Amino acid sequence: MMIELALIGFNIYTHHTHDACTNYNPGVYVETKSGMVVGAYRNSECSLTIHLGYKLPSIDFVDLHAGVMTGYSRAKLTPYILPSIALPANFRLTWIPQKRQAFHLSWEHKF
Repeated sequence: MMIELALIGFNIYTHHTHDACTNYNPGVYVETKSGMVVGAYRNSECSLTIHLGYKLPSIDFVDLHAGVMTGYSRAKLTPYILPSIALPANFRLTWIPQKRQAFHLSWEHKF
């Protein structure tokens, strides 16, 4: 079975609306042509997060990703649904819609 990459993304910066350990959350993720997404980053609690998910069908210009992630103190596994929009020059803006929301900027290279 051959896995075909659709893109590789690099986490650049996250603006938190709460007191976070850090807004600098470097990381990397890949998305396959079948929609699977896997990645790792330094989270706002200064711990390693691994995430695994799937790209859902887009709604107009909004992309949705759903999955689970590790590394946060509130739970061993945290489910997520994240809406995002593509920006010019291969940038992506993601809204993290939770009680302590955040906005995340990444850059993607498509294959």
